[in-house]
Amino acid sequence: MTNSMIHRGPDDDGIFVEGALGIGMRRLSIIDVEGGHQPLTNEKGNLHLVMNGEIYNYIELRADLTAKGHKFSTGSDAEVILHLYEDKGFNALEELNGMFAFALYDSNDRSLWIARDRLGIKPLFFAKTSEYFAFSSDIKSLRTQYPSFISWERTIEYLTLGYIPEEHTMWDGISKLRPGNYATINSHGEVKISPYWNINNFETWHGSLNEAEEQLENLLNDAVKLQLRTDVPFGAFLSGGIDSSAIVAMASGQLREPLKTFTIDFEGKESSDDSFFAKQVSARYATEHFNLKMSSQDAMMALDELLSIIDEPLGDSALIPVYTLSKFAREQGVKVLLNGAGGDEIFGGYARHWKPRFPTPAWVAENLPQPFRTGLAKTWSVFQPQRGIRASDPRISWGVSISGVDIDALSDILKHNDAFGEISRTLFSEHSALVERDANINSYSYQRMLMDIKNYLPDNILSLTDKATMAASVEGRVPLLDHRLVEFAFALPQKTNLLDSPKGLFKKVAGKLLPQEIFNRKKEGFNPPDQGWFGQSLKSVISDELLGNSGGILSNMIDFKKLEKLLNDPKRAKHAATTLYSLYLFNKWHRKQAN
Repeated sequence: MTNSMIHRGPDDDGIFVEGALGIGMRRLSIIDVEGGHQPLTNEKGNLHLVMNGEIYNYIELRADLTAKGHKFSTGSDAEVILHLYEDKGFNALEELNGMFAFALYDSNDRSLWIARDRLGIKPLFFAKTSEYFAFSSDIKSLRTQYPSFISWERTIEYLTLGYIPEEHTMWDGISKLRPGNYATINSHGEVKISPYWNINNFETWHGSLNEAEEQLENLLNDAVKLQLRTDVPFGAFLSGGIDSSAIVAMASGQLREPLKTFTIDFEGKESSDDSFFAKQVSARYATEHFNLKMSSQDAMMALDELLSIIDEPLGDSALIPVYTLSKFAREQGVKVLLNGAGGDEIFGGYARHWKPRFPTPAWVAENLPQPFRTGLAKTWSVFQPQRGIRASDPRISWGVSISGVDIDALSDILKHNDAFGEISRTLFSEHSALVERDANINSYSYQRMLMDIKNYLPDNILSLTDKATMAASVEGRVPLLDHRLVEFAFALPQKTNLLDSPKGLFKKVAGKLLPQEIFNRKKEGFNPPDQGWFGQSLKSVISDELLGNSGGILSNMIDFKKLEKLLNDPKRAKHAATTLYSLYLFNKWHRKQAN
């Protein structure tokens, strides 16, 4: 199991076995490089721990625990979990500030405790049979012991959403432990899953705008300060957007040496000025800046390499540049990279977090009664199928805004008689909170931001970040997802947090640090030009893969005559670029699983 995921921990390995219990570790050594070997054991010899990730406040926790008489044998951040557990049991989780997945075995009662961090920054998968319980940070590792297969339902979810939702994975019988949850497994093999954290303190903060700004600034600086703790070289992604630029600014203000920063230019992405704005920030803070250029051919080579490593496909094309930059950073000796993930979700950065404008499909879906929007959607679909479909239901409109799936094209090429129904059910299930309002949330934007934090953030953004960075043996850190920041953002009244515009309060804080031009630029995702590449210049590559090499799953799912017709229609192919890319990535990844 450990040998199958050396990329996640190339520096060290360790195994502990006692009776029916075995835990193993592949370590990417970041803190206490020489002495932090795992599994870790307490001074009494009854507790044994493996942990992936970082406990950022370990210095403070260690001081408190030492004052209480606990004896530490390493300088590792992970060791604080052992001693906190001795003091507080499962409540130890409340003390941790970090990103983590860990397993702690207590030999006294032969019980196992596994837990995942609050936001789902680090992954934790498990499988249970009548004979054993197995867990891992990597699905490939589990599959060395647990035979599994990919189902139609999971593939439809992936093609619709771009990721696998909720507790599911692409592999039948292998599950995710959800963010903010822990599980206990007793000596009889009984598994109990329990939540330990949630966001439920909405708009309860009272104070002036100036006080909110000051507190946010203090929290941001402290989150960055904690996440700069490392014993190895580090750097930061710098896309030239507000989130990554603010992190680079705050980190640079706390460092004596120049910060290494990394960005990427995409060939053919006409609208992108990432490198221009990144260079402005780099110049202001005198970072050691690296700017890579990526062609569509470079992207395909990187993707081919990456798909041999990752355990699940992800349809978000940002996977490619995050991996490429992580690999390049590792070649420069960097083992830790800060990034700006989470800023949009906690500061209302996406257009979908705001009430839609008339007469967009989203406005129709949210504001017209069912009979009216159904009729309008059918009429609209004659001329613009995708917009018509989006107008039919708010959950569909929301899902398409995230994944970019071309529902018309996907339902057309699927063999299944009720393909559209399958796609719709996936979108309805994943985005049910749009129509089943949380009574505790009065804010329109907060309801939608919270839905992203529970679904899209862990299952797409953070999963992508973890897979792409760890594939390059680099640790990705996300200061904006310090749980104190997340709790504070939602405790603020919406009008204070957002100030009637995306990232309102955050921009006030960042405005003291960054060039004004950054706040005026068009919002850009950290993605290649999907339509230009996957819908045009790489269409022959995609066609060769899908029409010439389709594996068993897609062969049973796809009508290849309709797919070929889609590929030969330049306008439809360009519009369906994201869906074509998802199909291509899935098929190529799936073929590699058989090798």
